[in-house]
Amino acid sequence: MLIVWYNNNIFQKKSYVSKNGRIQTGAKGIGRFALDRMSDKCDMLTKSEEGGLEWIVDWRDFDGNKRISEVKAKVYDTDAHLLEHVGIENWRNREAVLEIKKSNFSGTGTAFRLDCLHDVWDERTMKRLRNHLENLLPPDVTQNFRIWFFDEATSVEAALITSANVESYDYRIDFQIICNLVNIQIIRNEFDFRGEEQEVYTEAGFDKKEQAYLEGEKKEETFTMEEIGEKDNLIGDFEGTLYFYKITANKIDRERFYYKDIAGRANLAKKFGGIKLYRDQFRVRPYGEYGDNDFDGLELSARRNRSPAGLGKEKGNWRVGSE
Repeated sequence: MLIVWYNNNIFQKKSYVSKNGRIQTGAKGIGRFALDRMSDKCDMLTKSEEGGLEWIVDWRDFDGNKRISEVKAKVYDTDAHLLEHVGIENWRNREAVLEIKKSNFSGTGTAFRLDCLHDVWDERTMKRLRNHLENLLPPDVTQNFRIWFFDEATSVEAALITSANVESYDYRIDFQIICNLVNIQIIRNEFDFRGEEQEVYTEAGFDKKEQAYLEGEKKEETFTMEEIGEKDNLIGDFEGTLYFYKITANKIDRERFYYKDIAGRANLAKKFGGIKLYRDQFRVRPYGEYGDNDFDGLELSARRNRSPAGLGKEKGNWRVGSE
């Protein structure tokens, strides 16, 4: 048996924004296809402020040459609680039970119980799914929701899915495009002065403002679209975050220029390299999927090959690659 639940009622298919700012998604029955793929039986409880509904279906009822109108699912009004529905008192992982009970699952939300699973959920399958779930979350995801993934032996610490840590970046640029203005905030996180900050600042002649920037204070700039080489904002307002990493640096350069340790960054680049799209804090696959044909969906590499000029070109016009 597999149990899935979340605090966001979706029983009625209509577009709205929740009180917490979450945008309701889902359309065309893809979720129902996924449930059918995973198991033979599904028992769903969904609760809103108006009350609760339980929906029970056996997908095997659709086998054969039956018409959809000939197959009936069971729908009941119910006052059951979400955790009661998933039988939390019978779970063997008691540490996870105690932690889950601390969360607010007594109000609105949706819970699924899937029985007669089609696949064997062994350790290899669990590990692969965990990796996929981690990659679905953007770096530094805000805590509007949490994903728990565990079996009877998973520790509480390992049960909570988190996005990969990207705090080892050299530069982070947050940007907001509003009308024809571009606002950016730059954070520099490149150095480890190993306790020699004042000596370095004095020798390099850094003023107080430059020192604050090197110590993590944001540098803020605003440009017009024309100033960055564009005539108009043709796609509307949006925002994003860019991370910049060095993935190679020899020992001599690391010591000479006080670079931070960059061990493991090559693997991080494979996981988060390229342009990835997110909607409502979930990744839209397969765009940006490493090793997939859609990894470079914007054809950045092709553009760079047509104009391979580097950063040092005086007139600019250099092109960003896909990695």
